[in-house]
Amino acid sequence: MYAPASTAKIPEDLQAALSVNPVPALFFGSLKSAARYEVLHGLETAKKRDTQELRIRAFITSAAEHNETDSFLGRCLGF
Repeated sequence: MYAPASTAKIPEDLQAALSVNPVPALFFGSLKSAARYEVLHGLETAKKRDTQELRIRAFITSAAEHNETDSFLGRCLGF
């Protein structure tokens, strides 16, 4: 069972990555709740730790390079 959007928490690994990357942190903070949940759900549903780490790196990289909204989230998270 996955946490609903109202109670989804930011994983420690993502929080750590955001804390040292200000542009992606600002981008993540600016996301609407549905888009933010898409990121969190994508991390939560990763079956392997390696997959979650890849998705975090992809999000950080994409958010640092783009100033777009939800349209690129699926691409950077791989679904």
